[in-house]
Amino acid sequence: MMSRILADHRWHRLGRAAALLVPAFFAVVWAGFWGVSHDPWYAAGAAVALTVVAAAGVTLTAAGAWGERLTPRWRINLVVVVWSLLPALLVALILAARGWPVVAVIGCGVVTGALAGLSYRRVRGRMAALQPVFVLSVDTISDAELLRAATDEPVDDPRVPSGQKAIQRLNHARALTFLALRNGDFDRLVDALPLLRAVVLDPDLDPAVNLLAARDLMDAHNLLVQYGGDGAGYRDAIALFAQLVRENPGIEGAQAVLHEYQAGYQQYLVTQATDEAVAAQKAGDQAATTRALDRMRTAWTATEQELVQALQLASEHEELTAQYLTELGVLVSSAWTCLGEDRSDEGVELCRQALSLRAGRSRAQRPRNELMLAGALTDRYDQRGRERDADEAEGLLNRLVQQGNPVEARAREMLLRIALLRGKWRP
Repeated sequence: MMSRILADHRWHRLGRAAALLVPAFFAVVWAGFWGVSHDPWYAAGAAVALTVVAAAGVTLTAAGAWGERLTPRWRINLVVVVWSLLPALLVALILAARGWPVVAVIGCGVVTGALAGLSYRRVRGRMAALQPVFVLSVDTISDAELLRAATDEPVDDPRVPSGQKAIQRLNHARALTFLALRNGDFDRLVDALPLLRAVVLDPDLDPAVNLLAARDLMDAHNLLVQYGGDGAGYRDAIALFAQLVRENPGIEGAQAVLHEYQAGYQQYLVTQATDEAVAAQKAGDQAATTRALDRMRTAWTATEQELVQALQLASEHEELTAQYLTELGVLVSSAWTCLGEDRSDEGVELCRQALSLRAGRSRAQRPRNELMLAGALTDRYDQRGRERDADEAEGLLNRLVQQGNPVEARAREMLLRIALLRGKWRP
């Protein structure tokens, strides 16, 4: 969260404003309470308390309105409570300075806070309406459900710019895509595709938002082809993203991401050609089998070339570098199956390099990268039968099964594969 705040210009502006306004607020409050109490220390204490509460209210409001995820209702209620505390505390401190009894001070403070809370309820609606018109992240099912519900109804307010309405549609499509990915609900995914494409083609949006929508569109088509969808839509989505990259060459990291998705498409062609080769072999059609295997090798080589280019372009972006190292490592580990070449040492080393980077060991990336390393070690065990590879892979996977799904399910599949391979190498 801290890195996101440091990169957000709105927080920078808020910080500069706070550097001027906080001392001014403190001075005004101190002067007011000194006039009421004639005690500079009491005035200083009251000024500190009210300044802290006001600063907390501003910070929580900004964090809720500018958050990268939709703010849940309890956090919005917390904002209302903090702002209600400010007038309650102000009244209580004034009455205490005038010598009122403690019970009366507390009672008046509570009543003032309750009245302020009733008045500030409007803040909840305003914040909830404001958030969906900014691009939001979706990382969990609860995030997706919350965002889907918040964006079900389109914004009809004519005062809202068309660009913000388009971003609301993008957020709705992102929520649908995530839910489809996690729940296997492809009706939602099909519903999301036209929304994403409309945002991609919206000329009034910032090009970075167009590219973000185009990336989501590629992800959606990638998911569809994994479950038997048409590869033409996937190819067209990548072509659309490539067009946006050419038209906006100044967007940092876009070229590397383009090669990443082109590699993904070539990997899809590898899978498609492999399935065709198996079907042709079962049918006894040797010529068709040879043609399919040639296509598979060509696509495999293209996948490697795209990932190498993506890795070179991402050299200054550690998170992307770690991601592409593991993807390339897993790919070259499969060279024995696809090309008849033993490159398992190279694959394992690439995965280790990813985990040697701080970004590769981050909370977001580490489970995935360790899963990839375990896969590369398992491939090498399959080819060479070295027990230490199986032992290291099992150690990683036994830890990963504690992570929960989807990592847990994949880790258990790999553990089962290792158990079967032990039977192969331990007759």
